[in-house]
Amino acid sequence: MQERLDQTSTESGLMPNLDEDGLPIHVTIAQLWVLLFEQLAALCTDTRPDVRRSACQTFFLTLNTHGPNVELTAFEQVRDQGCFA
Repeated sequence: MQERLDQTSTESGLMPNLDEDGLPIHVTIAQLWVLLFEQLAALCTDTRPDVRRSACQTFFLTLNTHGPNVELTAFEQVRDQGCFA
């Protein structure tokens, strides 16, 4: 996940600004939602049936529960990256 955060900051032209705990301070909530959905979507295709089932359940429960709070741009990013394909 840290690699993805670094890649996101590189793509946007931002150098990673870290707080005193070493966490990036420039990451938006929308970017965190995208990372979360990407990771869950990747687990939905895992070869282990239990992992795959749990990841899909979590993915859709999270989407159903928190979807109204997620910015449209985050959904568009996830869609464009093929997570809903």
